Amino acid sequence: MKRVIDESALLDKDFCQHLLQSEEEYYLSVLSYLEYLSWQLDKGNTPTMVDAFLAEMNIEVVPFGQKEAKIAIKLPLSSQKSPKDLAAPATAILLGTMLISNLEKEYSGTIPVKSTRQFMENNK
Repeated sequence: MKRVIDESALLDKDFCQHLLQSEEEYYLSVLSYLEYLSWQLDKGNTPTMVDAFLAEMNIEVVPFGQKEAKIAIKLPLSSQKSPKDLAAPATAILLGTMLISNLEKEYSGTIPVKSTRQFMENNK
């Protein structure tokens, strides 16, 4: 089953460990990848290290194009979010799957979303 994650999910070490043991497919919007990559570069990691980490967890970075943008623009935007923050939910909608995010309260009501903890509890 396909699942979309956002960059906040990758900050949960237990969730990353879960992904290492999973054979499921996971997707990360290129805009979420950009944000995660930026955080990792600030920590001294390289793009190659980040890509290897994502590959090990079976996470594929997927494009964000016109179709996703047209979906994103129709989603409700909370006052704390910028339009780029809707990339992950729009990608999940386009792929017909749920979003795994630790910002689930901000996305609830928009699309099916679970926190990393909820997801791990339901997928033991």
